[in-house]
This record gives sequence, C-alpha cells and structure tokens, in this order.
Amino acid sequence: MGVPAACRRAYPGASSAGLQRYVQSLNELIDLHGKRVNVETWVRIPDMVFITLALLTLLMMTLTGYLLGLRERRYGFPTVVMIVT
Repeated sequence: MGVPAACRRAYPGASSAGLQRYVQSLNELIDLHGKRVNVETWVRIPDMVFITLALLTLLMMTLTGYLLGLRERRYGFPTVVMIVT
C-alpha cells in the first residue's frame, strides 16, 4: 500500500513507513467508527418494529391497489407514491 501524496505533502519530514502506519491506523479508525454507527442504529430499534412496519406497508399497499382497482377512474398520485415507496 502506498502513501497518498497528500500525506507526503502534509508531513514532508516523516518516513514512508511511519506514514504507512499512520494511514493504516486512520483507515482502521474510520472502519471502526462506521461499524459503531451501524450497530448503534440497528440494535437500538427492535426487529419486531421493522417486521410490523413492513407488514403494515404491504397491507396498506394491497388495500389501496384493490380499492383503486374497483373504481373506474385511475388515480395517478397514489400509484406514484406506491411506486416510489
């Protein structure tokens, strides 16, 4: 793995091995932060909430499609909303 040119310009007196260790530890820090944010987001909300939300969405989309199919007139807005969802 090479040392980025920006690091060489920022630290002109540093050795290449030192800069490689710095870049590697910085990448590990960024990866660790990403994992922490991901875990913090998904563990905080119980799985049952996601399942219930998905089932309610499916039910509402099915009922909306069925009721719009019973009418003779087409409604564009609800169709576009369901497509985007």
